[in-house]
Amino acid sequence: MDMSNDGQWYHQTGIIFLKKGWNPIYTTATSFLHQNWNVEINGLEYVNSYPKFAEIVAANIYYLTENIELGKTLNFLSLVILGFYTFYTLKKHLFKNNTVIAVVFSILMVINPVSLAQMHTFYVDNLVYVYFMLMVLSLIDIECSNYLNKTAWLILTISAIILANIKLVGLIYAAEILFFYGLYLWYFKKKNTAKILKKTSLVVVGLLLVCAANPYFTNIAQGKHILYPVFGSDTADIMEHNMPTEFHNKSMAYKLFMSTFSRVDNSFAEFKSLDNKLKLKAPFTVKKEELPYLRFWDVRQCGFGVLWSGILILSVLLSFFIRYKNKKDKSTGLMVLGLLILSVLLNLENWWARYVPQFYAIPILVLALYASNASSAKQKLISSICCLIIFINSAISYKEISLAALNFTEQKQVQLNNMEKMKRQPDFIKNLEQSKIRDDFSATVLLFLDKYGRK
Repeated sequence: MDMSNDGQWYHQTGIIFLKKGWNPIYTTATSFLHQNWNVEINGLEYVNSYPKFAEIVAANIYYLTENIELGKTLNFLSLVILGFYTFYTLKKHLFKNNTVIAVVFSILMVINPVSLAQMHTFYVDNLVYVYFMLMVLSLIDIECSNYLNKTAWLILTISAIILANIKLVGLIYAAEILFFYGLYLWYFKKKNTAKILKKTSLVVVGLLLVCAANPYFTNIAQGKHILYPVFGSDTADIMEHNMPTEFHNKSMAYKLFMSTFSRVDNSFAEFKSLDNKLKLKAPFTVKKEELPYLRFWDVRQCGFGVLWSGILILSVLLSFFIRYKNKKDKSTGLMVLGLLILSVLLNLENWWARYVPQFYAIPILVLALYASNASSAKQKLISSICCLIIFINSAISYKEISLAALNFTEQKQVQLNNMEKMKRQPDFIKNLEQSKIRDDFSATVLLFLDKYGRK
């Protein structure tokens, strides 16, 4: 079961609303709630004003199966798509004569610790990672196919539309990819391809007018910022309490460095018991105290795993030994890596792994470029060791989050069983409706009232 706060709060609430017939273009979440339930829920502005691709897909799965938890299969299916497209791209353009290595790197691309931590939740950062990387891989396919691969252009277009509909930052990421690729084409004077990209971008914008009418255009129609509730005059600063006190008033560089080279932690100011002082550690070391924090779905410090700092250092070192076959391969490789690096640096909250899940792909692609031209036994050994380290890092993360998910599911089932028993008590439903519902309990209450309550 979903053990995340936001997943049990506004993500599942939005799924329940959509499954019951809510149309966010014409009706606000607050109005729809009052039409169907006698309860009050906090944070409905997030249900109103956040993009809803994941929620719409999950609501359809919920409608067909009557099991809301099955909506999370979107996470798994999206990772499968990324794995297959990574294999296709690498096998076609980088590892033409080595299927095994292409499979290995496809697996490494999929086992992003952020994705593994959120696979059992309704969080959407995993989906941002998947469709961001599908756009990047489609650019590699376009470049290496002399811009003639129509399927790659179609994947770029569809991925951009989906990315913009997953999360507000997804719109920014999709725009960044198209914009910086356009600059790249302009710099190398590829006018004909630039025209195709221009048409693709216009198609993306045109389809967004339909597919993303809510929230982007409903926000504007209501006199709000297009990226409300993250931007605008009447928004709250959600980051102030979500970062450790130690990060307050610190530079982006400081926060990114500390988060990358510290022990894994989930320190943030909202809860004093968790507002820990960050501790730096030597790369490739694992502290016993770190492991429990990997059981969070939104790890704040060193969120890419216990070995992340060492993996990052290795990738920087290996980047100096990459040998490209020709100028075309070099320009494509540098373009893709440059785009990924820029997307991370342009996000002011890049210290939090889930806000820049594409960061994880940089070492993977550096290692893939290095391994593609590894001819000596020494180079092949180095590539193999690096792949093993990345796999071990993700395996440690997944082990911990899986244990946490199993424990939570057992606890949640006990809670639901108790509610089933208590429904027979006089006035239980009435008292439940009148009580102040905790944010991460809102979807549970709605589902319970749908089954046993009154309108």
